[in-house]
Amino acid sequence: MKSNWPRVAILGSHFLTEIFYSPANALGIDLVPISSSENIDEIFSKATDCDLVISASADFSPSKIKKLEQQGLKVRPTSTTIEKIVELQKEINNEIDIRAQLISVAVARSPHGQASSWAPTLISGTTTITPVPNLKTEIYETLQASALEIAERINLVGVISVNYQLINDDFRIFKLEFGIVQNCMWTLSGSITNIFEQYLRSALDLPLGDTSLISENIVSGQISKGSKKDMYRPYLHLMARSPKLKFFQYRIDPEFDLDGHISMSGENLEVLIEEIKHAQDYFSGVVED
Repeated sequence: MKSNWPRVAILGSHFLTEIFYSPANALGIDLVPISSSENIDEIFSKATDCDLVISASADFSPSKIKKLEQQGLKVRPTSTTIEKIVELQKEINNEIDIRAQLISVAVARSPHGQASSWAPTLISGTTTITPVPNLKTEIYETLQASALEIAERINLVGVISVNYQLINDDFRIFKLEFGIVQNCMWTLSGSITNIFEQYLRSALDLPLGDTSLISENIVSGQISKGSKKDMYRPYLHLMARSPKLKFFQYRIDPEFDLDGHISMSGENLEVLIEEIKHAQDYFSGVVED
């Protein structure tokens, strides 16, 4: 007997599909992880009895998505949406001005057109700061409105990150990224509804969740082991030093440079930045205490 709960295939890397399990279980969704390295026939075989197929990253080209659609699978985002993203990207000047602040705004949108955005996020090397410090309210709201307009323009179902360059009060788009990207990982511990849960909600046309911040500031940083072979032992020092740190280990290919990220929330932004920087340096072996 077929379950009334939706069955959803997730196309993506191992670490991305693993993170989907928690929100999927909470929403009663039966998840079918499928590696992005598998061919079309293998994907179709695993996803044929699924209600929906979600592409978690930009690893899949419009042509691959179209082949799955032609075989009767419902894929989000659709090949048409991805083609529109590709065309828009061609129109964008993606040269980075060294004077600019790099800002990312993530958006989710459902088939019925309900849409939501997260707070604008400052990208600073391997660190993100949310919301962007000292950003004027007018610019904050304009960036969100711009990202929401793009989502509607491409008829998005799912999530997208719109990246901007901001110099003084002038901004321009320099990159569009669909699916889950590193700049959105802060939502796992910093937003009432994280981007993984919202992706599932939007793709299944469920009412979208609240994207408000859980604290005044959220700082998140990528971590890599550097010369360290033991990624578990640093917990002893870092958990004792900073009990508010949140850890997310990806546990993927040991040769992969990026091993996870850490996040911390609170009122004092200077302290948060200092603690995240220390944790990154300690994981990588730059500092020993």
